[in-house]
Amino acid sequence: MRTLWPEADLERLADIKRRQDEILAREREALAGLWAGDREILAPGHGFMADHPELATGITLSLHIGPYQLLAEPYLAAGMDPVILLNQSALETFREPVSRFLRSLGHKNSVQWIAVGDRSFARDLLRAVKDGRPVLVYMDGNSGSRGMEETRQRGIPYQLPGREI
Repeated sequence: MRTLWPEADLERLADIKRRQDEILAREREALAGLWAGDREILAPGHGFMADHPELATGITLSLHIGPYQLLAEPYLAAGMDPVILLNQSALETFREPVSRFLRSLGHKNSVQWIAVGDRSFARDLLRAVKDGRPVLVYMDGNSGSRGMEETRQRGIPYQLPGREI
């Protein structure tokens, strides 16, 4: 935290940490509510999709905070079959939990997963764009195809306040 906010005093850092803990607790509570059947938390995403019809096609790059499960949900709720592009290690980690979660919401449409590096990934990606399907690109910070070490060696640097990732 000191790296992100070098000018912050200890009181400010404690406040930032407290707010982060509150956000995480709300996120966990919301996800528990979703699993229990409460769909109210999904309304903002559905409204965002309705307000931004341009997201129905093309490529959307996701730099996000929060559960991966929720990124594709507004597309599915709008009746689309999104494509998700991510690296192989992230695919292995996220595909089943995301698919299970989306099924639990009762969506009948599906997600197509494309792993960067698969022999056909470029062709599959171009086909999806040509077919007018929405493509979500999951930026998997520090979880590159050969793990964090390769990401640090060969990844693209991104400047955050006070540090670079």
